[in-house]
Amino acid sequence: MGTIRVYLNEREQKQLKKLSLKRNESQSAVIRKLISIEKYAKTLEVLEKNNEINVEYLYHIAQCGNNLNQIAYHLNIGIESPYQTENRLPKLINELTQILNEHQEQIKNKAIKTNINKKIKRLNNETLQEKEMAQGEEI
Repeated sequence: MGTIRVYLNEREQKQLKKLSLKRNESQSAVIRKLISIEKYAKTLEVLEKNNEINVEYLYHIAQCGNNLNQIAYHLNIGIESPYQTENRLPKLINELTQILNEHQEQIKNKAIKTNINKKIKRLNNETLQEKEMAQGEEI
C-alpha cells in the first residue's frame, strides 16, 4: 500500500475532520470512500436508463387504457348496434393484444441487464474490507 500526500487548506481540513468524526472513521478511510464513489456512478447510470425505459412503457400502457376507455364509452352510449359491436370487439381486442406484445418486445430489447444484487454484495464486502483496513491503521 502506497503513501501519498494531499495538501488541504484550513477549510478543507476542517471539513475532512468533521466528516471523519461524524462517520467515526479515520480521515484516510473517508478519503478512500470519497474516491470509491465513482464506482457507484456507473450503477446509477444503469438505474436511470431503466427508469427511462419504465416511463416509456408506462406511457404506452396509459395509452392502451385510454383506448379501452373509449371503447367502453362507445359501448355504453350505444353508438353501434349490438351486432356491429359483436363483430368489431374481437378485432379491437386482437389489435390491443398485438400492440401490447409489440411494446413488450421493445421493452425486452431495450432492457439493460443488470446484476445490481451482485454489485451491492461486492460493494458491501469492499466496505467491510475498508473498515478492517482502517482499524488496522488506527492500531
